[in-house]
Amino acid sequence: MGFEVETGNASPTANSYVAIADADAYHTLYQNLDWATDGSIPDATKQLALMHASKACDLLFGQQYLSMPATSAQAMLFPRFTFVVNQRQLISSTTIPPQLKNAVCELALLYLDGTDIYPTPNTTAQVQSESIKVGDITNNTTFAHAPNVEQFTGFWHVEMLLTPIMKGRGIANNSNAFGH
Repeated sequence: MGFEVETGNASPTANSYVAIADADAYHTLYQNLDWATDGSIPDATKQLALMHASKACDLLFGQQYLSMPATSAQAMLFPRFTFVVNQRQLISSTTIPPQLKNAVCELALLYLDGTDIYPTPNTTAQVQSESIKVGDITNNTTFAHAPNVEQFTGFWHVEMLLTPIMKGRGIANNSNAFGH
């Protein structure tokens, strides 16, 4: 299977949310020099990084995406039925959200830098109660809800990029899905 970018047409064979040219533009804008745009990183290597990053986004965060996939035949979790993020941005059923594209670009860079982009969950994110005792001193901490910590250690930037399109995270709680 070759490199195919999901453009919002619910392709049954797509394997990336981002084209190389779009990733190059993103990394140039944010001056991420490890994503070289001078040809020193072969296109095949960038394609592989973008495919893995897209897959990692879906595997790690896909269960939290707002709405639901547009069709059962599509290869990836986006496009989804139309929804609104931050009470002002409409994400139509024929688009890939810019938040997801940006997160894929960041994960692709991590992949090229040798980071394992399929990490195990951060278990401290699930802590509801904590007790520490040193000698006669005891410190108890209980959270009514798990604190806003990264689900995967080292992925805070990626998670913050995705927050608007995920259920139950930050201001995404104010989002609405139309009929789904």
